[in-house]
Amino acid sequence: TLLEAEGTTVLKSNWYHLGAKLLLSTQKEDGSWEGNAGNPAETCFAVLFLLRSMKKSLSRSAERFPEGLLAAGRGIPPAQDVRVRSGQVTPRPLDDLAQSLALLQSPALPGQEAHRAAALETLEDLAQRGEREQIAAHAEALDRLTKASQPEVRLAAVKALGRGRSFEHVPALIDRLEDADLEVVLAAREALVAISRRSDAFGFEPQGSATARQAAIEKWHEWYRAVCPDAQSE
Repeated sequence: TLLEAEGTTVLKSNWYHLGAKLLLSTQKEDGSWEGNAGNPAETCFAVLFLLRSMKKSLSRSAERFPEGLLAAGRGIPPAQDVRVRSGQVTPRPLDDLAQSLALLQSPALPGQEAHRAAALETLEDLAQRGEREQIAAHAEALDRLTKASQPEVRLAAVKALGRGRSFEHVPALIDRLEDADLEVVLAAREALVAISRRSDAFGFEPQGSATARQAAIEKWHEWYRAVCPDAQSE
């Protein structure tokens, strides 16, 4: 419509004023706009256009967030410090596994966010591609991390223990069947099934009744005491 009314040259040089003129001429008495998308959507886009919302948003973002920061406020590390894992941009993991596990066990301190995120990536790598011998060597630290305050740390630790396929890890995994995070519970169930080769999981279902879940957990304890009579299991 604007192209037909004003011509291509004028449109390119004065598009905002022409658009505003058209919108103001079609505005209803109650201040809204009607169109193919319906009143709410048409009104929203008309107001955003009149406010020059894109220009204002970009200028505010440039002032508030310097280069390398997302509008959400989370930093984007330099290219050499990131990688793509499972379709997501994540920090590059640390080279030292023992250092990473120790850092994740220690209290979070201000200014450590980037370093702890890289340590978590190291743990994620262990959970996805770690060797059993490597997991066994760090079993004690991984057991402690299954009780970490961060659910993503507990989840990665549980997955790593499941990958280790050791009966020594069973008590920690049974304990996580009562975790507050559903993903952790499901990972613990999957790990126990892989270690025990009991596909029925003794009837344990995370979303089942509390009575049924507790009964299944007790069966897991009984099974562990039967296969490892010398081990201690609560």
